[in-house]
Amino acid sequence: MNTHRLIEMLGPAAWAEGLVAGSPKFAEGLANAADVIHTDGALPARDKALCAAVIGAVKRLPEVTSKYLGIAMDRGMTPDEVHGAAINVLISRGIPGYQALTEALAAISGVAVSPGPPFETEVSMDELLDYYRGLYGEVPANVALGAQHAPGVVIAYYLMRQAALEESPLENRLADLMLCAINAAEFRDDFVEIHARFALRGGATAGQLTEAVACAIPFAGVAAWLAGANGLIAALENP
Repeated sequence: MNTHRLIEMLGPAAWAEGLVAGSPKFAEGLANAADVIHTDGALPARDKALCAAVIGAVKRLPEVTSKYLGIAMDRGMTPDEVHGAAINVLISRGIPGYQALTEALAAISGVAVSPGPPFETEVSMDELLDYYRGLYGEVPANVALGAQHAPGVVIAYYLMRQAALEESPLENRLADLMLCAINAAEFRDDFVEIHARFALRGGATAGQLTEAVACAIPFAGVAAWLAGANGLIAALENP
C-alpha cells in the first residue's frame, strides 16, 4: 500500500504528512476515498475534480478549490463551464462560495467568461406557478407561501433557477450531480434527493450519482457519505 499518494492527491500539507506517518492504515483508507476523485469511473475525473473544487468553495477551503479547479481545467473544463458551476454554487449556498470559485478561476485562467444575453422580460406570477407545476406536478408549499406573501422572493428564485440549472454553459446533468456533491458535504440528504432526481431525468446513472457523492468524503467525512447515500437511495427508489 502506497499511502504516500495521499500527500500527492490531497496535500502537500503538514496534516497529510502527519497522518501518513502516524496512522498509515487510516491514510490508506483516505487515499482510497481520494482515488475515487482522481480516477475515471462512471464519472470522468474531470467532472469529479469540479465536484471537489465546488465543495472546497462551499467549505471555505481555498487550497482545495484551486487545486481541483486546476485539475478540472487541465482535463478540459472551460472557463464558461466553471462560471456555470459558480452560478449553481451561488443559488445553492450564496455569494461566498461563488466568490471563492470565481476568484480561483481568475487566478488560474486569464480567459474571460463569455457575456450572457441581456434579460429584460417581465415575469408573470401565472407563468411562474405553471413553471413549478411542470417541474413538480404541483406548486411546492414554499413557492406558494412566497407567492402569497413575498412575490419578489419567488420571482428571484425562478429567474436564478432557470439561469443556473437550465441555461448555464454547464451541462444540466453535471450541474445536478455537482449539487448532489455539495449537499452531501453539507449533510443535506433532502437536497441530495431532489437533485439526484433531476440528474436521473437528465440521463445520470446510479454510478455517476454515487461517485459524485463520494467526492465529499475527504472534505466532509463519512457523515457526508451517509447523508448522500440516503438521499440517493430515496431518489433511486422513487425517481
